[in-house]
Amino acid sequence: MANLREALIVEALGDIAVLLERLEAIVPALASTSDAVLSAANSLTTRSADAESRFTAFTQHAVTHLSEHLAHRSEELARAAVETEAQALHATARKILQEELGPPVQRLARSLNDSAHRRLHWPSVVVGAVTAVAASAAAWPGAFYLLTR
Repeated sequence: MANLREALIVEALGDIAVLLERLEAIVPALASTSDAVLSAANSLTTRSADAESRFTAFTQHAVTHLSEHLAHRSEELARAAVETEAQALHATARKILQEELGPPVQRLARSLNDSAHRRLHWPSVVVGAVTAVAASAAAWPGAFYLLTR
C-alpha cells in the first residue's frame, strides 16, 4: 500500500507539473491577448470618434438639405394656394357679375336702347313744337287786335 500511495503521489505530482507548465504557457498568451484587446479598444475608440464626426457631418448635411427642400416645397404649395384662391375669386366675381349685376345692366341697356330709339322721334316733335310756337306767335297779334277793338 505504501508503494501504491507513493505511486499515486508521484502521479499526482506529475499531473501538477503538467498543469504548472500549462499555466506558465497561458500567462504569455494572456499577456498577448490583453495587448491585442487594448489595441483593438484603442482602434475602436479612434474609429468611433471618426465615425461620430462623419455621422455629425452627414446629419448636418441632411438637415440642411431637408430644410432647403421643405422651404422650396412650402413656397410651391403657397404659390399653388394663391393661384387656386385667385381662380376661385375670379370665378366668384364672374358669377356675381353675371347673376347679380347682369340682369340690372341688361335692363339698363334695354332702357338706353329704347331711349335712343325715342330720340330718333324727337325731330318730328321739335318740328311740331316749333310749328305750335310759330302759330301761337302769329295768333297773338290777331287776338290782341280783336280784343282791343
